[in-house]
Parts: sequence; C-alpha cells; structure tokens
Amino acid sequence: MTNFLVRISGKVLKRKDLLFSIAPAKQKSFMNRLECPGDDIDRGYCQYRCQMKLLGKSLALLYNMASIPLIVIYKKTIPRPNKEINKKVRVPAIFMYDGDNSILPLSLKDKYNVIQIRDFQRRMCLTASDKSFLKELRKRYLLSFHFYLKCMLKVAMYRYQFIRNNPEIVIVSEEYSFTSSVLTKYCESNGVKHFNVMHGEKLYYMRDSFFHFHECYVWDEHYKMLFIDLNAEPSQFIIEMSPCWMSWNQDGVEKSIDYTYYLGAEQTKTLIKIKQSLAILLHAGAKVAIRPHPIYSSVKEVQRIFDKEEGYIIETKDDVPIKNSILRTRHAVSCYSTVLIQAINNGVRAVLDDVTDRNKFERLKELGYICMKKEHSLLSGVLSGRDN
Repeated sequence: MTNFLVRISGKVLKRKDLLFSIAPAKQKSFMNRLECPGDDIDRGYCQYRCQMKLLGKSLALLYNMASIPLIVIYKKTIPRPNKEINKKVRVPAIFMYDGDNSILPLSLKDKYNVIQIRDFQRRMCLTASDKSFLKELRKRYLLSFHFYLKCMLKVAMYRYQFIRNNPEIVIVSEEYSFTSSVLTKYCESNGVKHFNVMHGEKLYYMRDSFFHFHECYVWDEHYKMLFIDLNAEPSQFIIEMSPCWMSWNQDGVEKSIDYTYYLGAEQTKTLIKIKQSLAILLHAGAKVAIRPHPIYSSVKEVQRIFDKEEGYIIETKDDVPIKNSILRTRHAVSCYSTVLIQAINNGVRAVLDDVTDRNKFERLKELGYICMKKEHSLLSGVLSGRDN
C-alpha cells in the first residue's frame, strides 16, 4: 500500500510538473506563513506541510486517510528487537543508500570506515523507548496520520540498524524527506550523529525545505545558500564535491558525438519539439545522440520518435555508461539536468535548451539553476549559428 501511494504521487507530481509550475514567490509566501519551528520535530512537520501543499488537498487527504489503516497494521506487525541481530562491536559509520556510493564525499570515506546498507528498507523493529518517542509525535500532530506513519517506519528502520550495526554515524541522502529532521532528533537521543550527502541537482523547491542534519554535504556554496533560503538549518552545511561530480580520466575516450541531448521526464509533445531542434543539427551534418532518463523516460517512446533510420543515436544506461556518454560528446544539451554540471566539470560544453519550452527556461532563472551561473551556450544560439 505504501508503494502504491508513492507511485500515485509520483505520477501526479510528474503530470503537474510542480517544480516549474509554482513560482518561488508563492512557495516563499507559504513557508513564511508556517509557524517558526521550535525543534527538529517541528522542522519535519513544516517540511511535511510544504509537501502536502505541493500535492494538493485531494491527494493530501488520500494520503492521510490511507495512512490510518497502515498505522494499525504496522503497529501490529513491526517486531520487537531480536537478540540475534544485536552487534556489540561499534561501527564508525553506515551509509543507508541503495544507489552508487560515489556520491559519498572523499572526506567521509577517508575519515570513517563507511559500510553501505542497501536493503535498509526491508528490516525494521521498534523498542519501548521508540514507541515513547513516536507517541510525542502523535500527541503534537494528532491528525497528521501520514506524517506519523512515515516517521514510524523510518524510526523502525533506523532502530534495526542501531542494533545490528551499532553505528556512531548514520549517513543518508534524504534532504527531500520530511522525516529527516525528526530522525536527526531521534539519532541524537540515541547518541548517534545524522549526516546527509547531496546526490542530485537542486532548485528552489519547498519539498526540500526546513531540514536539519548534524552535517549536510553540498557541492557548492550556491546550494548552501539555496537551502538556507528554503529555511534549512544554516549551521549544518559543509561544501565538498562528491567523486561522481569531479573531473574524470579521459584517456581512451574519443570525441565521437557532436551533441547529446539528456532527457528528463518529457512527455510526447515535448519530445517532438526537441526533435524539431535536433533535426536542424542532424541535417547540418552533426552526429546527434539522445539519452533517455534511466527512471523517468519511456525508452520505447523515445525510440519511436527519434528513429535510428533518420540518423539519431539512442544511448541507454545499459549501452553507454554516463561517464563515457559525457566524455565522448562535444556538447551536452538539456533544459535542466544534473548531467550538465558533470559535463562542465569535465570540459564539455553545456548547452541549455531555451527553445523547447521558453517559459520553463525563464522559470529556471527564478528557481536558481546553477548552470545559469556557469559558462554555457543556448540552444537557440547554436541553431541560429550565433554560437558554434
């Protein structure tokens, strides 16, 4: 049921494209109306309020109503700790993340013997003290059932890891989760530090508001100021580029593509508009590749629109690793993508698509897109011959 809710909200948010449809001024106004958080539980609740506002009243109500029976079910089924999982040897740090650990800053790898836990969502338990902690949440925000449910599940996941691995530090990549600040307070009450590492591009978006960790690693001063503007706790930030965003060894990678367009969650109409621009480059003799997003793109739809027989090269994550994709192209093109920062850091020219959706491009300026501050070209200039 929880996975079903996640899928539904993902589809709704994708359809609404809320990242670009809600002006920063409106988001700022809503956040300013929230009561100033007194502690980390309040911070989590403020972030929850922001996310429910983004979902809209109907979906927020659905989430809360669906959470009521789930709370009852999980309370009955989440077990008490099993003595067999207890580990007395203290682990310096665990990284609760099921993706590529190259997002982990080198300073953390060098300082701690970090153990990555990929299946952390599958293992849970709750102690009597945990139930007391959760009871405080329930009392404070009695009718916010979804807030309570998610916090309960995360606390249960953390408790299992506390018992199994006995960590000094828990590292995550979840600044977008409204449970994050609550879990910082929970970690603190258990003598554990709570760290966060950045893993993707960020814009002014109140989904990522109010959060607090003991330490939060961001790639650039730009993101620190962006998060502070979103009411995140100011003293937590440490600026350090993760290995996956640093420049790579380019030996043995030939520049074989002129332009690679990195897709996001574009719908069919948008893909057709993108094709109209890329067709101009293709007909001018350029070698053009299209890279579907590994999660949000429909590869079949991309293949249907960008016909290989017309000369387009469709590259997927299985065919071409992202590192090779960036290093082999002369220009990385997108409206908005983390890939553009990776390209810039590796000496590849970033081309911002200001043609396909001009309104979205203008909104990127308002949302504080970092690539606007970096050296780049515009697709309109490339197509007109002003920028080669």
